Amino acid sequence: MPASNEPIEEAESQAEAPVAEQAPKPKKLTFTAEQQIRIETLLKAASKEARAEAARLRLEIEAAKKPVEADTNLLVRLAQVESERDSLKAAKQEAAVRETLQSAAGDIFLDSGLAVRLMKDSIRVSADGVLTVVDESGAPRLNNAFENMSVQELAAELASQKPFLAGAAHLAA
Repeated sequence: MPASNEPIEEAESQAEAPVAEQAPKPKKLTFTAEQQIRIETLLKAASKEARAEAARLRLEIEAAKKPVEADTNLLVRLAQVESERDSLKAAKQEAAVRETLQSAAGDIFLDSGLAVRLMKDSIRVSADGVLTVVDESGAPRLNNAFENMSVQELAAELASQKPFLAGAAHLAA
């Protein structure tokens, strides 16, 4: 077996030899005093330019970040304004519903506020602000003429179903 390893070792040593010859060590350069001064001047100028470029790029990055922060603040403010608008819209709609129910309750009930609270669960408001009288399942209620029941008809029905809430003027009629 030792004889078979010898050719392999020789081949490896021959493969390494050309690699060592291809990479000669670089010669050490020597510069005159004038050349040394010129090289240092060039290096200082290049260094100064690189620092200036880095500072300019830092400023550009900072300037680019500011609009993003402003846009974020704008988006937050926009969300707040939209939320306020929706709240005001809902409050306005609620006031309109209450006013309509109060008007329908009129002089029929002893306590119109209580009647409004009782009728409120039977009212739905559409996207365009139209009031619809609905049953427990949310389906529109119909009157005797098979038309959508009005709020005034709902108030009259409540007064007839719960006469203890109705005033004397309604009972006499």
